Amino acid sequence: MKRPDQRSAFSRAAAIVVLTVVTLDGQEKPPAGIPAKIPATVVSAAEKIANDPQIAALLKDQSTDAAAKARWNNFLELVRIPSPSREEHLKAAEIHRRLVTDWGFSQAEV
Repeated sequence: MKRPDQRSAFSRAAAIVVLTVVTLDGQEKPPAGIPAKIPATVVSAAEKIANDPQIAALLKDQSTDAAAKARWNNFLELVRIPSPSREEHLKAAEIHRRLVTDWGFSQAEV
């Protein structure tokens, strides 16, 4: 599975979401029953995300059956950690290794 610059695309998407939340945080909320007006900046940001080729490639990659199975297997492995266990540090080290080697995160990001 070749992935485009995943960290860059995720970083851009995360920055847009954070900026949107920060921008909307100080705004008044509409009364109950009245639909909220979506600011033009949010609409513009959503369009940028939807039209970004790297995001489209990531979504396509994550929509495969193989990706769904990999997510499911990772989930099962995480929830199967016995408790209480004397080997949490081994599981944590393996998860850390995967984040760095398989998923492309840097040591500083983990």
